[in-house]
Amino acid sequence: MAPRPLPLRELIADTLTDALRSCLGRSTYRQRATELARRVRADDGPAAVLSLITRLEGERGQRW
Repeated sequence: MAPRPLPLRELIADTLTDALRSCLGRSTYRQRATELARRVRADDGPAAVLSLITRLEGERGQRW
């Protein structure tokens, strides 16, 4: 969705500026971010977590 991560030893104002400009200037990054945002909005994260907790609690109860 974005340029490669910058290693900490390379993180200076110029390299960060270049990376940010690259992100903001490329339509492919913008399109990928838009698609990811759509998927995140559509995902019901709290329900998934509650389902997992309920399942784990049921498995735990079976062991006791």
